[in-house]
Amino acid sequence: MKLNAENYFSPKAMHEYLSVSQFKAFVGSPFKEGCPASAMAELKGEYVKPKSDALLLGSYVDCMLTEPEKYESFVSDHPEMFSSRGATKGELKSTFQRGIQMVERVKRDEFAMKTLNGKKQVIMTGDLYGAKWKIKLDVLGDKFITDLKTCESITKSYYDKTNSRWVSFVEYYDYVLQAGIYQKIVEQNIGKKLPFFLLAVSKEPTTDIEVIQIDNQSIEERLEGIENYVSLVRAYKNGEIEPSRCEHCDYCKETKILSKPINYLELGGVFD
Repeated sequence: MKLNAENYFSPKAMHEYLSVSQFKAFVGSPFKEGCPASAMAELKGEYVKPKSDALLLGSYVDCMLTEPEKYESFVSDHPEMFSSRGATKGELKSTFQRGIQMVERVKRDEFAMKTLNGKKQVIMTGDLYGAKWKIKLDVLGDKFITDLKTCESITKSYYDKTNSRWVSFVEYYDYVLQAGIYQKIVEQNIGKKLPFFLLAVSKEPTTDIEVIQIDNQSIEERLEGIENYVSLVRAYKNGEIEPSRCEHCDYCKETKILSKPINYLELGGVFD
């Protein structure tokens, strides 16, 4: 299957190719549990994950900084973000107004804008760990890869209970895994390994920005042992294994069927 902007997110593409987001949906990441049942329901078209305001805001910033020429199409695809009546008709709703400030803050910084120099929204495919992967690069420069990330705060720390330490948003959201998959697929396609940058833009009242490099050693350490997890995802997608439920995600809450009462001591807390 030849991928393009129109079919990249199609059910057929999702079945044929593995993506970083799909991989994490199945097996999770160091700080978030995966849910094979939810991931398979999405794959089959039986469940559509709701788009949060945070995700929509990120999409707006991404469009305006990488493909501003497609703004009209973006408006058509995301009517829920724009006012449809009154004096503000056609403008971003107040919930998303911060996106304008975020975009302008990046544009004011010369170095940040340099990391956006290159081909935008580049689709590539490759073979890794026994599976076919697809990636969509925000920016493919001559000498680097840049992925644009909007975040709550660039400096906020998250507690790692397993290892009793604090980590940055880069580790918490497992962007090191994304960096590794993207870097390896690009290398397969162009024949050279490029450094991976995150252009981070915060959603705070005063927008913060940073260009963050994820080093090759951290990438290789994160990818160790990933073959086993890829094999597991392939088995789920091929129907060889019954997908388990996490019982914590929105899909599991929505489809849960009660059959008996539980004791209050069985209530387990989920701590972020």
